[in-house]
Amino acid sequence: MPEPATGVFTLEDLRSMLRVDDADELTESTVDKEFEYLGYDSLAKYELISQLVRRHGIQISEETMVHLHTPRQAIDHINSLLAAASDNAVRS
Repeated sequence: MPEPATGVFTLEDLRSMLRVDDADELTESTVDKEFEYLGYDSLAKYELISQLVRRHGIQISEETMVHLHTPRQAIDHINSLLAAASDNAVRS
Protein backbone atom coordinates (compact mmCIF):
# COMPACT_ATOMS: atom_id res chain seq x y z
CA MET A 1 0.00 0.00 0.00
CA PRO A 2 1.41 3.45 -0.88
CA GLU A 3 2.46 5.81 1.85
CA PRO A 4 0.35 8.95 2.15
CA ALA A 5 1.43 11.64 -0.31
CA THR A 6 2.79 14.05 2.24
CA GLY A 7 6.13 15.50 3.16
CA VAL A 8 9.02 16.53 1.00
CA PHE A 9 10.71 14.34 -1.57
CA THR A 10 14.49 14.64 -1.14
CA LEU A 11 17.65 13.75 -2.98
CA GLU A 12 17.99 10.80 -0.62
CA ASP A 13 14.51 9.59 -1.64
CA LEU A 14 15.46 9.85 -5.30
CA ARG A 15 18.74 8.07 -4.65
CA SER A 16 16.92 5.18 -2.97
CA MET A 17 14.66 4.75 -6.01
CA LEU A 18 17.35 5.03 -8.68
CA ARG A 19 19.74 2.20 -8.03
CA VAL A 20 21.82 1.60 -11.15
CA ASP A 21 25.19 -0.13 -10.85
CA ASP A 22 26.92 1.78 -13.64
CA ALA A 23 25.56 5.21 -12.74
CA ASP A 24 27.35 7.93 -10.82
CA GLU A 25 26.12 8.54 -7.31
CA LEU A 26 23.58 11.30 -6.93
CA THR A 27 24.97 14.05 -4.73
CA GLU A 28 24.35 17.74 -4.21
CA SER A 29 27.17 18.41 -6.66
CA THR A 30 25.57 16.26 -9.40
CA VAL A 31 21.93 17.20 -8.88
CA ASP A 32 21.96 19.59 -11.86
CA LYS A 33 23.67 17.22 -14.30
CA GLU A 34 21.55 15.38 -16.84
CA PHE A 35 20.44 11.87 -15.93
CA GLU A 36 22.04 10.47 -19.08
CA TYR A 37 25.38 12.11 -18.22
CA LEU A 38 25.19 10.48 -14.79
CA GLY A 39 24.54 7.06 -16.34
CA TYR A 40 20.78 6.81 -15.81
CA ASP A 41 18.97 5.69 -18.94
CA SER A 42 15.29 5.79 -19.81
CA LEU A 43 14.72 2.46 -18.05
CA ALA A 44 15.92 3.99 -14.78
CA LYS A 45 13.43 6.82 -15.25
CA TYR A 46 10.61 4.33 -15.85
CA GLU A 47 11.61 2.48 -12.70
CA LEU A 48 11.33 5.79 -10.84
CA ILE A 49 7.78 6.21 -12.18
CA SER A 50 6.92 2.72 -10.95
CA GLN A 51 8.46 3.34 -7.52
CA LEU A 52 6.52 6.59 -7.11
CA VAL A 53 3.24 4.80 -7.76
CA ARG A 54 4.09 1.98 -5.36
CA ARG A 55 5.53 4.08 -2.55
CA HIS A 56 3.52 7.29 -2.74
CA GLY A 57 0.54 6.64 -4.99
CA ILE A 58 1.48 9.47 -7.35
CA GLN A 59 1.78 9.23 -11.11
CA ILE A 60 4.13 10.90 -13.55
CA SER A 61 3.43 10.34 -17.21
CA GLU A 62 6.18 8.94 -19.40
CA GLU A 63 5.90 12.08 -21.52
CA THR A 64 6.53 14.29 -18.50
CA MET A 65 9.45 12.16 -17.36
CA VAL A 66 11.11 12.60 -20.76
CA HIS A 67 11.22 16.35 -20.08
CA LEU A 68 12.77 15.99 -16.62
CA HIS A 69 16.44 16.01 -17.54
CA THR A 70 18.13 16.43 -14.16
CA PRO A 71 17.66 15.02 -10.68
CA ARG A 72 16.73 18.51 -9.43
CA GLN A 73 13.99 18.83 -12.05
CA ALA A 74 12.62 15.42 -11.06
CA ILE A 75 12.70 16.25 -7.34
CA ASP A 76 10.98 19.61 -7.89
CA HIS A 77 8.27 18.02 -10.05
CA ILE A 78 7.69 15.17 -7.60
CA ASN A 79 7.39 17.68 -4.74
CA SER A 80 4.81 19.67 -6.72
CA LEU A 81 2.79 16.47 -7.24
CA LEU A 82 3.05 15.55 -3.56
CA ALA A 83 1.91 19.05 -2.56
CA ALA A 84 -1.05 18.85 -4.94
CA ALA A 85 -2.00 15.40 -3.61
CA SER A 86 -1.76 16.69 -0.05
CA ASP A 87 -3.93 19.70 -0.89
CA ASN A 88 -6.52 17.45 -2.51
CA ALA A 89 -6.54 15.15 0.52
CA VAL A 90 -7.13 18.10 2.86
CA ARG A 91 -10.04 19.35 0.72
CA SER A 92 -11.72 15.94 0.67
